[in-house]
Order: sequence, then structure tokens, then C-alpha cells
Amino acid sequence: MADIFSVEKSQLRRLMTLCRHLQPKTGTPMSQLMAKGKASRRTIYRDFVSLKEFGIKVELC
Repeated sequence: MADIFSVEKSQLRRLMTLCRHLQPKTGTPMSQLMAKGKASRRTIYRDFVSLKEFGIKVELC
């Protein structure tokens, strides 16, 4: 149970980090999002899908 919670907690932390970095700016480079979220490109894309499911507007250029 602790492992599941830590995975969910880390994803929530990444999602919140992405939201903070996407709101004030446009055109944030993927490399910067990967560094800030401490995640791979694939994980960031999956996080974008999660954000969209929560109703947060995310556009990829």
C-alpha cells in the first residue's frame, strides 16, 4: 500500500510542478519540463493527458 501511495504522490507532485510552469508562460521547452518534473519525455506526455482529463488546458506545439 505504501508503494502505491508514493507513486500517486510523486505523480501529483509532477502534475503540480507542470501546472506552475505552464501557467505563466507559453512555449516552455520540453527539456525544461522534464528537468523540473524529474521525469522522462514519455512521462511528461502522460502527465499532459492527465491534466487534460482534469480539465486543464494543455497545448503542444
